[in-house]
Amino acid sequence: MNRTRIAIVGAWLLAIASAGPAAAQMTRGAISGTVRDATGAVVPGATVTVMQTDTNQAKSAVTDAQGFYRVPALEPGRYTVRTELPGFSTVETRDVPVRTASEASLNVELKVGGTAEAITVTGKAEAAELNKTDATIGLTSTARQAVELPLSAGRNINNLILLTPNTLNVTAANNGNTNVGQGSYVVNGQRSRNNNYMIDGSDNNDISVTIATSQIVPEAVAEFQVLTNAYSVEFGRNSGAQVNLITKSGTNTFHGEAWDYFTTSRLYSLTNIEKATDLAKPPKFHRHQIGLDVGGPIIKDRLFFFALYQHDLQRPEARPGTTTRIPTPAGFAALRGVPLGPGQTAASRQAVLDRIGFLQDVYGQGVTFRNVSTTLVNGVPIETGQTNVNIVDPSTYKSPLFRLDYRIGGGDNLTARYSYNGRVDDNANSNCAFGELFCGGQNLKDTNVAVSETHTFRSNLLNEARLSLVKRDLLFPENDPSSPTATITGLFQIGGDSNFPQGRVSDSWQFSDTVTWLKGQHSLKFGADIRYNKLDNISAFDSKGTFTFGSLQDYTNNLAATFRQALQTASFAAKQWQTFYFVQDDFHL
Repeated sequence: MNRTRIAIVGAWLLAIASAGPAAAQMTRGAISGTVRDATGAVVPGATVTVMQTDTNQAKSAVTDAQGFYRVPALEPGRYTVRTELPGFSTVETRDVPVRTASEASLNVELKVGGTAEAITVTGKAEAAELNKTDATIGLTSTARQAVELPLSAGRNINNLILLTPNTLNVTAANNGNTNVGQGSYVVNGQRSRNNNYMIDGSDNNDISVTIATSQIVPEAVAEFQVLTNAYSVEFGRNSGAQVNLITKSGTNTFHGEAWDYFTTSRLYSLTNIEKATDLAKPPKFHRHQIGLDVGGPIIKDRLFFFALYQHDLQRPEARPGTTTRIPTPAGFAALRGVPLGPGQTAASRQAVLDRIGFLQDVYGQGVTFRNVSTTLVNGVPIETGQTNVNIVDPSTYKSPLFRLDYRIGGGDNLTARYSYNGRVDDNANSNCAFGELFCGGQNLKDTNVAVSETHTFRSNLLNEARLSLVKRDLLFPENDPSSPTATITGLFQIGGDSNFPQGRVSDSWQFSDTVTWLKGQHSLKFGADIRYNKLDNISAFDSKGTFTFGSLQDYTNNLAATFRQALQTASFAAKQWQTFYFVQDDFHL
């Protein structure tokens, strides 16, 4: 399948309201403004040099005939801006923040003075943070906010999306409607599948259900940005939120940290289910999210690294599982004396009872019954009750990340990043009403690799190229892969869920290139996004046979209301090319 889209946008009203063209790159930002003298007249020919505080990487621009300057392709961070021209005092503005895919507006006033004179300006960072160059609505969270804001026990960084206006948690927005789509966040009233997730400007979407693949540890986040509408055309593709996560890079000084986020059941209270099962205190549970990171220079001012690893362990004791209704021990014994149904023999009856023989093991676990009632089976009352069988469901997550930033020359910057999530969840899905007997697990391997290169041909022409691979290997191993699924209406289910086995392996390659050309009053931006997707999908639904029985009597008499079995599986292998082009012209009058 080949899809091509061309987007051409002219930002007329936006440009008129702005001080200069809005043409920040997808992940990098820019600083722009107008230089004037004390009388308010524009100053052409002034040299503006911006230098990143942490890495000493510098770029320069010269003001044009209208006194306007723009320095593009800046990594997010804080900068010192130095403005100078012979005959005027040099002005140095410190701590100017540059955000992801945003343009900081900084106007400078030069005063007549000697060349040796310098004026240092501080306290203007807040004014520079105001976005005066485009109408994009969104929210950018800092590295400190990513770590210190509450993100739930799992510390999922994507929960920061909910801080953005016009966003909802899918559970609240769904309100019982299952058509919202898979995922957790509804933005602009769109399905949660309509969001676009990126890491450092590269793709981070599950190509099957369009949710985020790699989960980045909060300590690895430099900035987390959510754009909800009126974003630039190079984002494209989706009608929901554009979620852009920027990972940390190294600096000229070594920094590191270690952490252990510890959760324990000692602070828990009993749930209603735990109270119903006569527990005196909550089952023991502990979780350790242990990690460390370090970053610094390999070659000062040129080559930097950042490395992180987190090991996440969840170790619960046995706890009450899903509520189900089954025959009590007395009811199970009474089933053996039920008269034979139409067409049944003693052997066929025994075969039916053998299929629920596992209930004897359940009784041996000391389960308690509540809401006991009776149902008739061939005229014999059979006692049933609600119960919860204990289950143990540990999990282990491994999350390494490594990033290199290399300043090849004055006009070349190279960035390479590797992140991985290895996740093993035992007894996490399928039919877990009888402990681990018919339960299933989840084995997940997410890999995200990206390389980007920014080349400045001259001050008004630059190119940003990216190559990335998003790989997901997802498998749901079943503890009982052979038993058919049999549901007894109003009671319990035998066997795993009918939508197993399932799993998928996907590879998504992405190459994107964006060119920015400043010419006069125009800032032209054009580029391409080319993707190759490969998906091997395992979907063997109903392959083991799926029975539905209207009652316990029908089950005992071996009279199924429905039976389904797939003649062939819905597994498939698919390949897809996607090609996107865009052109945008932002200009000011």
